[in-house]
Formats: sequence, structure tokens, C-alpha cells
Amino acid sequence: RGGAPTGSLSPARSMPTVDAPGGSTARVRPGYAAEDRGLQRSRRPTAETGSGTLGTASAVVVGTGLAGQQPAVSPQLTQARKPRPRDSGPENLALVHLRQEVAQLRRQNADLSEQVRARDMQVDNLAGLLREMQATEKRTRRQLSIRDDTLQAMQEELLSRGAASSSAAAPAGDSATRADAVAPPGG
Repeated sequence: RGGAPTGSLSPARSMPTVDAPGGSTARVRPGYAAEDRGLQRSRRPTAETGSGTLGTASAVVVGTGLAGQQPAVSPQLTQARKPRPRDSGPENLALVHLRQEVAQLRRQNADLSEQVRARDMQVDNLAGLLREMQATEKRTRRQLSIRDDTLQAMQEELLSRGAASSSAAAPAGDSATRADAVAPPGG
């Protein structure tokens, strides 16, 4: 059995082995994931090793065959075994409360950000609708202005045709008075 893991999915078989002093081999647990390290830090170390529970150092190196020797442990694991001052008492409760509050505030912030994005989209939609309505109003005013000009030109043309046709049919003196009577005021 070498240091390379075999094809088995069993945790005991897939752990790499290391040669320990005294000619025996030891199975070493592979590197932990971040969650495992966090869990290990939050657990308190146990002094019971004879009753079936394993301490942190025993969990790292299994089956060395060396009863009296302390196995080499990384500094991270040594720090994980020491209780930290903030891990106990009211400071820990305050820390837990603050973390919960921070999580709640982050959720509220995410909700409010989502609402702001939704309102921004509404504002953009309404601004586009307003621009569209203003363009429609401008176009309609232009068309009305053209229609007014066209109607006025048609009215003037009709008046001038009517005046011309009536002046040809009537005597010259009458045509001047009729043209004044038919012509629009101020025109």
C-alpha cells in the first residue's frame, strides 16, 4: 500500500498513508474543507481518549502504534484545540446576536435593492411612455396646423373663385360690392 489512494470509496481505504517512526504506517486524514475547519474550531476539545472518543490529535493520525509519543500536529489544529476567550460567556452571545443582525440587515438591503431596481425600471418605462406621448402630441399639433392652413387656403380659394365667377356674371359695379360682402372680415 503506497501513499496514493486506491479505487475504493471507503474513507479508511482512501486516506493516504505515511511512514511513522518505529516502522509502522499511519493513515492521515486529507485536508479539511473550510466548513470542517469552522466546525472544528467551534467544538471544544475533549480530554477523554480512553472511553472511545478521540481527541483532535487522535483524529488526525490514526493507528501509529506509538502509545507514548505525541504525533506532529499543524499549528492550525493546535489553535483549534485552545478555547478562545470569545467562545464563552456573554461576549459570544453578543457576537452571535450581532452576526444574526448583520445577516438580517443584509437580507433587508437585498430586498430594498431589488425594490429600487424595480422602481428604476418603472421610472424608465414611464419616461419612455412620456417621450412617446410628447412626440405624438407634437405630430398631432403639426397635423392640426397643416389642416388649419389647408382649410384657410381652401376657404380663400373658394372665396376668390366665388368672387371671380360672380364678377363675370354680374355688372362691374355690383361685383365690387358683392366681393366685399362675401370676403371674410380682416382678409
